[in-house]
Amino acid sequence: MSKNYAISFDLETGSADPYTTQICSIGAVAIDMNKLEIVTGSEFHQLVKPEDESLIQAEALAVNKLTLEELRKAPSEKIVWEGFVDYVKKYRSSNTHWGAPMFTGFNIINFDLVISDRMAKKYKNVDKDGRQNIWHRRDQIDMIHQVYCWLGHPQQITSISFDNVREFLGMKPDQAHNAVSDAKDAAKLFIRFFKLYKELSNRIPFKGAFANE
Repeated sequence: MSKNYAISFDLETGSADPYTTQICSIGAVAIDMNKLEIVTGSEFHQLVKPEDESLIQAEALAVNKLTLEELRKAPSEKIVWEGFVDYVKKYRSSNTHWGAPMFTGFNIINFDLVISDRMAKKYKNVDKDGRQNIWHRRDQIDMIHQVYCWLGHPQQITSISFDNVREFLGMKPDQAHNAVSDAKDAAKLFIRFFKLYKELSNRIPFKGAFANE
């Protein structure tokens, strides 16, 4: 994997079905994996003009605090997606998909990455085998799973929705359900947990831990 950077990203959408939904906005920030901090000036944020307004639900717009009027003025899906792909390429360590940055976010594996796969195929960001070549194929860390292990399974928290997690942890988002704000908050979670793992891994003797079982 690319050991230098991870990308925390978020998609705001027009519905809750990742297989059909329209993208309303894309937000992302880069994480320096060596320093474990958000890269200064690495923000990506762009509204997206919907290709099919009939798939945009009023309830989704209300949650995202967006309007059809402002989305109609945004660049096309193709232009925004190509800009996002170019943004991600800046953080690659090599030209192969194994040199692509790791992606992270909150609840991305079953939602944002499903949509991203659709976009990658639609706009030909794929290898010869038809699989996406934008981000690392193996290393995708969904922070909802980290939160579940640390807070959900021990039942410290009743719901692991991002809003509930932020409230429980005392996080103060710039604007919840805004793509770049959510990407930043997911990055902050990622960084805090990775610092914890780094500290704990130096204390726990993992080598040979199963030798006597």
